[in-house]
Amino acid sequence: MNKQQIINVLSPLGEPRDGQAWLDYTAYSLTSADVSILVKLVQDDSFLDEAGNAYWVPLHAWRALKAFMPQGVAALIEGFNLLAEDDWALEEIPLVIAAAKDKAFQPLITFLQDAENDTEARGLAAASLAQIALEHKNLRKTVVDHLVKSLQQTTAEDAVLNGHIIAQLVRLRAGEAIDAIRKAFHEQRVDITVGGDLEDIEMDLGLRTERSTPRPNYQQLAMQEDDDDGEWEAEEPAIAQVIRTEPKIGRNDVCPCGSGKKYKKCCMP
Repeated sequence: MNKQQIINVLSPLGEPRDGQAWLDYTAYSLTSADVSILVKLVQDDSFLDEAGNAYWVPLHAWRALKAFMPQGVAALIEGFNLLAEDDWALEEIPLVIAAAKDKAFQPLITFLQDAENDTEARGLAAASLAQIALEHKNLRKTVVDHLVKSLQQTTAEDAVLNGHIIAQLVRLRAGEAIDAIRKAFHEQRVDITVGGDLEDIEMDLGLRTERSTPRPNYQQLAMQEDDDDGEWEAEEPAIAQVIRTEPKIGRNDVCPCGSGKKYKKCCMP
């Protein structure tokens, strides 16, 4: 099929329902010959400006790609900088990549270790590696080794990324990585608002049963971060605590209007 024919197939499928199983896209006559076009649809940000069912074409495109993995996996990973802006993609792309098994390792590691890539996108690469290990237990050790090596090669400028990497090691219950994790914390290379401080990590890994120090106020710390460039603003005077009657909507949360877009890309003033 050509691009327009594939769009005509995917567009009527519309918004997915929560908890609904993914469709069998081969039943819509999609084949491995359509992989390159599907990848391009996933990476086509013009659909973000579409109204109605057309907005969901990229989502159905990446879901369709799962059946054809590892074909197209490297090209899909190359588009992570765009996909990291989409909350649906952050949740679902690792499930697609995991179908490629070890064939996804090299492009994921290359992307993860490239400092030119967006931090959240590199976090998506780490999450994809972890998902491979979760679904394919025989690959767990290799994934843990790659995540640890990536953690060891970072600097303090990668503090947010390191938080993401450590969070994935926690997902894998990788207690064997604790020495590398502790070293990163001791060298102040970890943003604790991502997955917690060292004591929280040790508790999550089952290496301690209780904290030795009071838990930091992560919400307050996160509010001190500069939303534009991620720099700390600790020099600003403390403000009185705001008591909210409703949960705060984060810039990267799904917009409550129901569009499926991030709040910062939709109704945020």
